[in-house]
Amino acid sequence: MPVLTALQVENCRPPTEKTVRRLWDTQGLYFEIRKTGTRQWVLKYHVDGRERRTGLGAYPEVSLKAARVKRDELRAQIRAGIDPIEAKRAAKQARLAAVAATAQAPTVRDACEQWITHTAKQKQWTPRHLTDTRAAFALYLFRRLGDRPIADVTPAELLTRVFTPMTRDGGRLEAAQRLRQKLERVWRYAATVHRSVSPYENAAAPLRGLLPKPEEVHFPSVTEGQLPALLAAVRGYGNMAIEACVWLQILTACRPSEARQARWAEFDIPAAVWTLPAARTKMRREHRIPLSPQVLAVLEGLRPLSGHGPLLFPSRSHDDQAMSENTVGTCLRRCGFRHVTVHGFRSTFSTIANDAGAAPPHIIEAALGHTLGKSKTAVEAAYNRSQYFDARIPLMAWWADRVEHLVRTYQPTSVVPFAFGIDRAPLD
Repeated sequence: MPVLTALQVENCRPPTEKTVRRLWDTQGLYFEIRKTGTRQWVLKYHVDGRERRTGLGAYPEVSLKAARVKRDELRAQIRAGIDPIEAKRAAKQARLAAVAATAQAPTVRDACEQWITHTAKQKQWTPRHLTDTRAAFALYLFRRLGDRPIADVTPAELLTRVFTPMTRDGGRLEAAQRLRQKLERVWRYAATVHRSVSPYENAAAPLRGLLPKPEEVHFPSVTEGQLPALLAAVRGYGNMAIEACVWLQILTACRPSEARQARWAEFDIPAAVWTLPAARTKMRREHRIPLSPQVLAVLEGLRPLSGHGPLLFPSRSHDDQAMSENTVGTCLRRCGFRHVTVHGFRSTFSTIANDAGAAPPHIIEAALGHTLGKSKTAVEAAYNRSQYFDARIPLMAWWADRVEHLVRTYQPTSVVPFAFGIDRAPLD
């Protein structure tokens, strides 16, 4: 059979009598031109003894040379046991399925909101954490990718459009790490719930380890020598509620939010116990704090100020709302302690107690409300469930006596330090 030339193909004219005219090349390839003027390349082949024909493209878009290349590719498929027509049909169905899946996939915004709603209820998020999470998504993610189907977003796109602007010039490194962790969970949740679009690539997972890590920064704390000066300065600030809040945090080693949002109903004065409900603790488990006589004195002095309402430290304008999280920090800055954070009081307690050997390290960790790890024996398990409460009673009494001694032996230059017991009425 003669080989077809490009000139023959170019000069081929539509038939006048027949419906179609064919010019044959080799190995089943031929050129076809119809009375309507339509011109295309066709491959004739056999599969399982059946004759089949498939188009290779229209002329002149597909030249003779290109048609031969396509012919060779399809014949290689046939030799491998693949029917080109069936392969083409399967590819088309896959494209249609992909389009349909993308249409059904939620947008990034919808997926994030669904995950937030589900997780906030399951893990009992605080209103503040819920607000912060939504704000982070809105600020860094939604305005760039919020309306995109979540199945379409790639790791590279997430990196260049969201995280690179966030971390440019070394800024927002900690926020970027937290956002990436949340987005990995969002993608995993969406792939689980929207099974019609699952599985698809988790765009946030490959970025683990690629984002710049922030330097580890510990909360600045006061030393044992600085502690009485700080307490004296707070006394001189002239706000009894703030002074009581500082004392409560220092003497109980609680977290700032736990003190600021403390409620009178949480305190059992006769039993000398402060019971923090699980919903108000970082670890989401109930935490009982033994109260020293010094803490009871602080509460006694505070009751005339706020005992009529539910909160120990209410806002000035709303009795049912806690004081601002910035109130105590502002007090410390105005008193000259600009590099001290309220959270650092916990570090002060931990450092002094550990250095003095006041209690075993795991008892001090329990006093801070930290997770203690798995127990090895039944006895350890029992103590873990009780968070070593009995062992923490003498520890907190030792700590309160230590602070009181520091205050009593301090010689202030302009303010009078806080006094306990019967020397004077607390916080008057």
